[in-house]
Order: sequence, then structure tokens, then C-alpha cells
Amino acid sequence: MWPHIRVVHYRLSHVARLHSVNNANTLHRRFAFRLLSIVVSAAYLAACGAAPGGLTAAPSAEAATVPPAATRTQLPTPAGLVLPEGGPRVIVWLSWGPEEIRPLLRLAELFREDHPEVQLEVVYYPEGELAAAFTAARQAGAGPTVLIGPDTWGPPLWEQSTIEDLTELMASALREALYPVALTQAEFAGIVLGLPLEMHGTVLYARAAQVPAPVETVDAWPEAAASGSRAAFDLGVEQAGSFLNACGGDWIDESGAPAFQSAAGLCWLQVVQSLSQAGTVPVGSGEDLRQFESGQAGWMLGSTRDLERLRVSIGEVGLRIDPWPAVELGGRRLSGFVHTVNAYLAAGLAPDDLQASWSFVASLLSPEAQQEFADPNGANHLPTIQGVVLQDSLRAAALSALVTGVPYPTHPLFAAYLVPLQRAIDTTARQEGDLQLILERAAQEVGLALAATPTPP
Repeated sequence: MWPHIRVVHYRLSHVARLHSVNNANTLHRRFAFRLLSIVVSAAYLAACGAAPGGLTAAPSAEAATVPPAATRTQLPTPAGLVLPEGGPRVIVWLSWGPEEIRPLLRLAELFREDHPEVQLEVVYYPEGELAAAFTAARQAGAGPTVLIGPDTWGPPLWEQSTIEDLTELMASALREALYPVALTQAEFAGIVLGLPLEMHGTVLYARAAQVPAPVETVDAWPEAAASGSRAAFDLGVEQAGSFLNACGGDWIDESGAPAFQSAAGLCWLQVVQSLSQAGTVPVGSGEDLRQFESGQAGWMLGSTRDLERLRVSIGEVGLRIDPWPAVELGGRRLSGFVHTVNAYLAAGLAPDDLQASWSFVASLLSPEAQQEFADPNGANHLPTIQGVVLQDSLRAAALSALVTGVPYPTHPLFAAYLVPLQRAIDTTARQEGDLQLILERAAQEVGLALAATPTPP
């Protein structure tokens, strides 16, 4: 199906594990079959060690002393297939699922038709192994030319000098085509670190049967709960941290220092307090999804990646993505955090490999490619460039919410903020203590966490 694309490092053990978890689980069986079908339909396979059935086994990052790419052995070339030798290389490492890899391979084959001199490989790793495998490979002077991973990987990889500065390669037309929030998630300190391929983030879900109309202000939520329309809000930092933006504040300045000990920070805690009075669930418990799907709650702060599940469980007519309420009448509206999945280019590539890799990842941001990735029967991505048409109203509402959303802080030091901020949210939600003191304590704890954080070399 993709005669010029090498698809490598699909692990038979990973597929078998999915298949054997529960033989009655149709989803697992289907996923295993799709993984297998992608592997065996490729006309050329390369391996770092043959696994049973002719598939390849990528050693775990923990066990690998030499990166898998450095020890690859080739299977025989299929009859009639002539692969380029010594041409530019594009080696993509990722942890996407089969529904995402299929359109990628179709687009890769189109790219190869226009660039027959390019050697192109797509290498899969399980999600929990990709980052460590990339780091190990770069330390050994090997690895991919392109890494596809989350936005939060970019700044740490840049500080480790393992990815390329793409600022000068970014044409103004491409920059202008991207949604600004998506571009922000691929930048750090004014430098373009990657190209954003898809967006996801937090939106406000509502059940139409229980919530006839969107609320206009945050204060309306406790009133609605008192009238019987309660929420199931998971007030984790991922869900509630973005609301500081509606209060006019920022969490972190460019140096990494706290910027929230202000009137804006106090406003944020007041917003959290209002949400907690509308109905909450334990953070990270999954109880919000359960209560929302079962009809016990009328609102939920959820990821756009939950949309298809909710569409199936609640129904197209019964599910809404509401506009966010304002902090106060006439005031700024809340919005959710936005993330992207980015394509990063490895640092130190040969000029031909750099140009070929850049050309390939830039081609994934063409309107045609983004439309392909947005296919709800395929990758089902939310696009990062403007002008891509989404056919259904729910996905269009999700995209509309994201493009006006809040960029998730990708500064490497923001990790030191998460525990103190979560503690501040939890204390506020329990109605324990003075909000000003809670805010001051959070700032002090962030300062202590930053002091204990090693400085990058």
C-alpha cells in the first residue's frame, strides 16, 4: 500500500498484549488487528531484531544501551522495489495510534512521489517509551530526524540541545496560516521549536436535557446547583489553571519566577470557589466522566479527546460544548488550556536531511494534509491551520473553543508549580482558610520547589 515507506519497530509483544488482555474485548481485538495490518501491508520492513511472525521488536528504552535505530537489520527488498541509496533521510519517530498512522503514511507516500530521492521511515514506539528512546538515541549520536511528541517536550529538549531551532525555516505564510494559540505551543523564548500538527484541550461540556441554556457568569453555577442542576467538575490544574487568564494574570514569567501573587491570583481562587460550589469530583478519578455520562451532572470540564466517547454515550442531540461564562457580567470569559502535538527536528542533521525533514513536516501542514488528518473516520485531529472545514457542529464548537483558549505553560520550570497550585485549588474547594493566605502559601511553596529544581547545564 505504501511501497516506498519503511514502517519499523512495531512490537509484536505490544500488539499481543492488547489482544490478550480480554479476548471478549472487541476494541482491543480490533486495535491489535489494525496494528498488525499496518505492519504487514508495508512493502518494506526494517528491524532491529526479528520478532516472531516477522514483526520487529524495539527494545525498551531502559534496556537499550545502543539506540534501536543504530542496530537495525534489513529484511530482503521486495521484488521490483528500488530504494534510494545515499539520498536525504527522513526518519520519523512517534507513538500515534493506527488511525493516525494510516493518513500519515498516505501523505508520506505522496511526499515520496514528489521527492523520490528521499529515504523515508516511520518508526513506532509505545507512548511511555518514546521520550526515553529519543534521549538515549541522541546521546549516542543516532535516532530520528523528526520526533512527533507533545508540546511540553519542546523546551526541555531545546535546553538539552537535542532539537533544532526552526525560526529561520518558518516562512511568514506558514506562520500566518497557523492559529496563533497553536503556534504559541510550538515556541519557547521567541524560538520556533516545532511545527504544531494537531490541537487538543479543555472545553465545557453540557447535557442539553439538564442545562437548557449556557450560563452567562461564573456565579450562575452555584445558583444552578442549588436549583438541582449540578456539575461534576474535576478541578485539577489542567482543568482549572487556565482560568487565571480570565482574571488578567499569568502563572510564570519568562525567567520562570511566579507571577500569580496578585489581584489576578485572588480572582482566580474566587473563580475556583464558585466552581467548587457547583459540584466537584476527586481530581483525576474519572468520576466526572462517569457522572456526566450517567446523567448525574449537567456540566463537565473535559478534554476534546473525550468528544467521540461522549457523542456515543450521550448522543449528538443531547451533548453540547458551551461557550465559557464570564467572570462577571461584561468581564472576560473563562477558557481552557490548549495543547498541541508537535513535529520536532533533531539537532545537528546533515543539510540534506534537515531540508528533507523540514519539507516533509511542513507538507503535513498543507490544507489538504490537515483536512486528511481531520477526517472523523481516521485520525480525527483538530487542525492547527486556519480554513480547514469540520463537517459536524460538535467538532466545530470544540475547535472554536480551542482557538480562543489559553496556551498551556510549557516552560520547563512550570512543573515545580503543579503540586503547590493543586494544593491551593483543593484547599479553596474545601472552603478552608482565607483566600489571600492560600495564595501566599502557594507562592511560597512554588519558590521552595524552584529552589530545589536543578538548573539545566
